[in-house]
Amino acid sequence: MPVRWLCTFVLVSILWLLFSAESVEQWRLVLSRILFIQNTAVSDGLIKAFVLSEQQFLYNTLGLQYFATNVRGFNMLLFIITACIVCFVPENNFRNKDRLHPVMMLLAAAAFIWGVVCLGSESVFVYFGF
Repeated sequence: MPVRWLCTFVLVSILWLLFSAESVEQWRLVLSRILFIQNTAVSDGLIKAFVLSEQQFLYNTLGLQYFATNVRGFNMLLFIITACIVCFVPENNFRNKDRLHPVMMLLAAAAFIWGVVCLGSESVFVYFGF
């Protein structure tokens, strides 16, 4: 099962690069840089993309202010770790449909509300380049 997930992730990532590139040549260039690991630097623009308006409240509540100020890209690292936990730890919801847990229902409701609140921000249309 993890091999299928990895193959799907790689294929989708390669195709997303194609959508975001300005030309096929730029797509090939970016793909070759990724495959041959020519540049491992993380740009400031990518790090700034993970800045949330709620992060100060979360860091103060969870006591993570030291890491947020001293670790470059801490928001991105925290997002990746959280996304991996959300994707890989819980079982399939279809299997759990007969045994709903109140804590999981509250977490799902909080995630839904947070997602609706965050919809107010501007997003870029993925097919704009076509």
